Amino acid sequence: MKKVFKTLGSVLTAILFFLCIVVIVKSTVAAKQNRPAFFFGYAISTVVTESMEPTIMVGDIIIYKQVDISEVQEGDIIVFRSLDPKLRGGAVTHRVIRTKYEYGDYSLTTKGDNNDSEDWDPVTSGNFYGKVVTYGSFFGLGKLIKNGRGILFILVITGFLVLALMEVKSIYLHIKANKEEELKNKMKEELLKELEEEGIDIKND
Repeated sequence: MKKVFKTLGSVLTAILFFLCIVVIVKSTVAAKQNRPAFFFGYAISTVVTESMEPTIMVGDIIIYKQVDISEVQEGDIIVFRSLDPKLRGGAVTHRVIRTKYEYGDYSLTTKGDNNDSEDWDPVTSGNFYGKVVTYGSFFGLGKLIKNGRGILFILVITGFLVLALMEVKSIYLHIKANKEEELKNKMKEELLKELEEEGIDIKND
């Protein structure tokens, strides 16, 4: 049974290590291509402007999901790639104020809650990333993440912390098992010694 648990622990550790490598590679590639890194259909980023205040504050974390643009409704908050040359294709988080279907594609008009005017360029399937499903400060964690590198750093650190904890647990269980075995042998020796002193002959196989 001990061998089974040890093997299972090694397999889980290897899987976690592999997942960490996948996260690192995928996040690095996405950052170089200036696009979000999705994992199981979800992505995470941090708000760096005041355009959505007071709904979403600067430093808040947003989690958004890949959905078909046809599922988006007025009032939804979405993330999309900006077509503004000044933003260099950066991701924008704004609210949808109008939806329209024309020329075989959906067109979304967006606006920041804190902005006076709507966004100049409509969002289409070509620059639509996803729909925001939740957001918040998450105990101030968002302030530690200013860009993709920050997210990558936290993911990597978290992954290695998990691996380290699993390894520590494995070592602890191994030491505990050895101590229990030593205690068992010691108690057996003491019992045999007591029986011998009482003149009882015990044969060990």
